Amino acid sequence: MLNQLFPETDRVQRMRTPLTLLLLDLDRFSSVNFEYGYETGDKIPQELANRFRRFLRSYDLIGRCGEDEFLIAMPGCTSEQALSMAVRLKQTVLQRPFSAGRDALTLSHEMVPAFS
Repeated sequence: MLNQLFPETDRVQRMRTPLTLLLLDLDRFSSVNFEYGYETGDKIPQELANRFRRFLRSYDLIGRCGEDEFLIAMPGCTSEQALSMAVRLKQTVLQRPFSAGRDALTLSHEMVPAFS
């Protein structure tokens, strides 16, 4: 993601357009690894990234930046628009349960605009 993010930051500075970053942190995600195993712990972030890709615009960037953290870059998006997008992501992507064997997990999370 960084290989794509650096040229994007150059572009938005040159064009004087906004770029907002959202940082998504899944709360207590390591407990999923302990309770359901690392295979499930790997599948859930992959499924989450796939859900984001289907929901976000084609030119938005998303990358995993830690065990339980994702960074979303939204070119042309003001902080107010990003906040609205964060609410929609929460409602349409994050609140849908994830499959964990026979169980369905709903993950708690925090998502805030990092900067605009």
